[in-house]
Amino acid sequence: MASPPSRSAGGGRGAGGHDVVRSYSLREASHLLAACAAVMFLLDADGMLTWVKRMEVGRSQSAWLSVVVPLQKAFDAAGLTKPRRAASDAADSLASALGGREDSLFAEAWSLVEMAPYLDAMAEQDPQGLGALKPMAPEAAKSGATALDSTMLLVGDSMFAGNLAAAIGKTFGKGSGVKVVSAYQTATGLSRPDVFDWGWVVSPLIEREHPRWVVCSFGANDAQAIRVGDQMLPFGEAAWEAVYRLRVRTMMKQVASGGARVLWLGLPPMREESFDRRVQHLNSIFKREAQAQPNVDFLELSMLFSGPDGGFATFVSDGKHLVRVRMEDGVHYAPAGAQSISRWVFDWTRERK
Repeated sequence: MASPPSRSAGGGRGAGGHDVVRSYSLREASHLLAACAAVMFLLDADGMLTWVKRMEVGRSQSAWLSVVVPLQKAFDAAGLTKPRRAASDAADSLASALGGREDSLFAEAWSLVEMAPYLDAMAEQDPQGLGALKPMAPEAAKSGATALDSTMLLVGDSMFAGNLAAAIGKTFGKGSGVKVVSAYQTATGLSRPDVFDWGWVVSPLIEREHPRWVVCSFGANDAQAIRVGDQMLPFGEAAWEAVYRLRVRTMMKQVASGGARVLWLGLPPMREESFDRRVQHLNSIFKREAQAQPNVDFLELSMLFSGPDGGFATFVSDGKHLVRVRMEDGVHYAPAGAQSISRWVFDWTRERK
């Protein structure tokens, strides 16, 4: 009987029946990895660029950008990104037909990464954040939209996601006469308008919804460096402070520009100590800027979430029992914590009727 053919190039058994192990040199392995990376980049060059742009501002991001941006531009010029974009457009069309497409306002704000941040452009035109965004008189606002008497707009980041937005919606349920509109976007903030530009979104959102009340929660993603042009501004330094404070002031003016009352939620104590210190610094900025705005109130949340030592607590007493107020991540609100905030929001609206 004839013996089976031997295999020696890619592993398996050789002529003598022994296993053959294929080894690769460092150069061959590098070429293989480079080829895999090229294929992955070719399949989604735009996605790779988006991922790099959403990295935290710093030297690593700068290094990645110096490599990925030229490659993406070369792929785009050669037409190699067209198939992936066509597939993405087809998926968006299908989602739209099924009623599942994202609000066009938010979709556009996510796609404006190549433009100068709108929030900064507004601030440059009006450095004090006062003139260009002067709120209309409440009487004029009321005459312009009947929805002003019934709509509450929730604007901000993932601190609304899940429990808090749901709790506020439940508190203002049927019979309250209040329509709650959730307009938050996870992984966003005011530090990174190069990723998602809230300045672009808020004015048309206010014009469309005509809210009587706006509840804001920003800052959970803002304790990081800011990139302004080619400059990187480290968190907390004087230049960072000036830019971020002006963005907060401008946003407060924007959300109040339709005559709405604004409640700006502070951030609760955080489990991780260094993050908590940064959050307290952000809260000091929010509080000071809110005090300077006639239509903006600041809600200090540490009174609802602090433990006996004034710091982070997963459980707090409701007077009778210990209840869980924070999620496992040490950042977001558990259902009971969200409900306690929603009760404060409810009382705040009643005080400002």
